[in-house]
Amino acid sequence: MNTPIKFSIVIPTYNGEKYVTRAIESALNQTRLADEIIVVDDNSDDSTLEICKKFGSRIKIYHNPDGPSGFVNGWKNAIARASGDYISILHQDDLLYPEFLEEVEKAISLHPDVKHFFTPCDKIDAEGNITYRPANYCSGRIHRFSGNEYAEAYERVKGHIHRCPGVVTRRDIFEVCNYRPEAGHIADDDFFLRVGLHTDVIGILKPLAAYREHSNSETGHLSFFKLNRRLLDDYHFQLASTSRNPQLSPFIIRTFKKWESEYIHRLIWYGLKNRKINHVAYGLRMWLNFDNRFGNLRFDLSTLPGRFKNFIRNRHINFLRAKSKKLPTFQPEGNVVIIAPHPDDEVIGCGALIAELTEIGNPPHVIILSGGEASLPPDSRLTKDEIKAERRALTTKALGRLGLSSEYVHQLDFIDGKISQHSESLKDSLRKLINEIAPNVLLVPHQEEGWTDHTCVKNMIKGMTPDSYSIWEYCVWMWYYNVWQGLDWKNAACIRMTPRQYQKKQTALDDYILPLAPNGMPWSGQLPPLFVKAARQDVELYFRVQ
Repeated sequence: MNTPIKFSIVIPTYNGEKYVTRAIESALNQTRLADEIIVVDDNSDDSTLEICKKFGSRIKIYHNPDGPSGFVNGWKNAIARASGDYISILHQDDLLYPEFLEEVEKAISLHPDVKHFFTPCDKIDAEGNITYRPANYCSGRIHRFSGNEYAEAYERVKGHIHRCPGVVTRRDIFEVCNYRPEAGHIADDDFFLRVGLHTDVIGILKPLAAYREHSNSETGHLSFFKLNRRLLDDYHFQLASTSRNPQLSPFIIRTFKKWESEYIHRLIWYGLKNRKINHVAYGLRMWLNFDNRFGNLRFDLSTLPGRFKNFIRNRHINFLRAKSKKLPTFQPEGNVVIIAPHPDDEVIGCGALIAELTEIGNPPHVIILSGGEASLPPDSRLTKDEIKAERRALTTKALGRLGLSSEYVHQLDFIDGKISQHSESLKDSLRKLINEIAPNVLLVPHQEEGWTDHTCVKNMIKGMTPDSYSIWEYCVWMWYYNVWQGLDWKNAACIRMTPRQYQKKQTALDDYILPLAPNGMPWSGQLPPLFVKAARQDVELYFRVQ
């Protein structure tokens, strides 16, 4: 017979009179009751302790007369008081939703060997209103992460996939991995990035907790200088500790360096602006850190080539946009077929056209060659079929936003990344489909797209269609790559979007770009910010090739 699971919810407090009542009530109102709720007061000098005592025997209260000991030591003291098998830390100003423990218990029954569980969190304001819900990450699924996957996802999902509310950890984990006071204001990050050294991690991907942002929080009351200096010191500590944590991928380490560099820049500019020489001196001392072999200076220098490339790309995007505005309007007549190598190419390159043709009663056919299964790395614990299924669902949703019904959407099974190596049977199925539709106009990706899957489509289509078909190239990646020469502007046209078409396309783009897979990456892959900027502009560019 299975031994019943015992849950402890611990609430470390210090001067929390404003919100602690709601935190305790959320712990008490669980559909699966906690086996104990422990409040550990760190010697508050307000009415926190008196408020907690009003709950009587429903909670256990401990008082630390030697406090305040600091928020991280407060967490550790609270954990030390717990007797449960699984422990959840609830900050004095945060909330657990009623089904939290019930859902965690279900996940434990499915994965009894795992020792760390989390759910995403809503953000709430001082009054308890939800200001942000991580809807794009919340599929509702229960996902098992390796330690490395969890660390990567935690760092990728900005705003974090969770905070301390919404986390349950088996108590024996704290014997080998605890919260470190020296990690400072990111001690929770520090713990979550190390816990995967000792266990896999289960994510219950729906919001079952909320953390509150307000001016009296641990960081909310700090001055600009103090907050940025503390965070600079915290990231410096993380970088100094990287050799002791193999969970930290090159992506995470680079992210730490980026934030350390960002806080250095802030201190220097803040000091110069306000004539605070000591702030400038501290920032420069960290920038020219001899112990780190000029690590921050070298990091900034290493980013210069990328910033220069982005400067050129930005000019290229602006040039193409200005040039496009002077072109005649693209108005294809008759049956239109858009060939997209991957799901999302059709919206990025032709979203406004799809919306326009659908509005006038001439909806185009969209043929998507592959399932986009290569958009996520193979270590994501998702099968290619799972990725394809999710991306096809996104396609249905995105094209539906543009008014295109599913009967006009055809999704084939070419292999993502290997469309040029297509089998004859797939080529025959594409030829048969095109012959059935009998289009007057075919749209294919531009030849300067930079991806083999894109550039091979035109020649493949020309080999299976008569010369009477009108063939146009649309632009997806061409905006992003620095293609200045060889563009046939004499045979170019554009669509200048109406506000209605523009809004429809933005919503459809969001349906593709925003949803996140469990590993924290967008289902459509990690797209460069400048590429997304180009995709979100108010013109579409087309070139006639036949």
